[in-house]
Amino acid sequence: MNRPDSFKQIDDIRDAEPILRRSLSDVLNAREKPLALFTPALLITHGGFDRDPAFEFNARFPAESPDLKPFYTELQREEEFFFRGLGRVALPGFAKPVAWDKRLYCIDASRAEECFSFIGGIAFSNPKTGMFASVFSYDTSIPDPTSFSRQWLQVKIFGVVSNSFVVFLEERGMKPPQARRIDMSSASASVSFLRQKGLLSSFTEDDPLKMRD
Repeated sequence: MNRPDSFKQIDDIRDAEPILRRSLSDVLNAREKPLALFTPALLITHGGFDRDPAFEFNARFPAESPDLKPFYTELQREEEFFFRGLGRVALPGFAKPVAWDKRLYCIDASRAEECFSFIGGIAFSNPKTGMFASVFSYDTSIPDPTSFSRQWLQVKIFGVVSNSFVVFLEERGMKPPQARRIDMSSASASVSFLRQKGLLSSFTEDDPLKMRD
């Protein structure tokens, strides 16, 4: 087959500058519109919640433009992690598991308060097991796994407090925060544990199903 005239052979490029790999913190600092970072992963991986809270927020409170919707970034390098201990768990309705240790959610800072209030106000229960729970949140700094200069990322963490357990991400200095689930004997014990940790929650000893109108 004759080669078309529009195809031309070119010489190999030998002295080109490499494509730079920018750290996540550098990209965030360079943005004109700031982003807020968060993870609701514990609700799904350790808390027994059966849906993605960020997806629920997006569906119930549609953004005026695509750039105001929540989204996520995922690390691709095998040795890089935002968190540890979250594991690989599929979202309800999806077959492929998510590597939650490598996923970080983002939202335009102008909508962060609205989004965080929605997720932080989630309460749920399981009548079959008698478990009932609420979401709590706190701010923390995590090391940017893509940074060579040890930069940090400010992240909103959403945990779960129930009448039988508490789950949260525990800081570990320069290491990624570690997921922890601690069994509790009662709702009051869970509340006491959070207070000892200096964490705030609207959780009470009442099952949210019994509090409905």
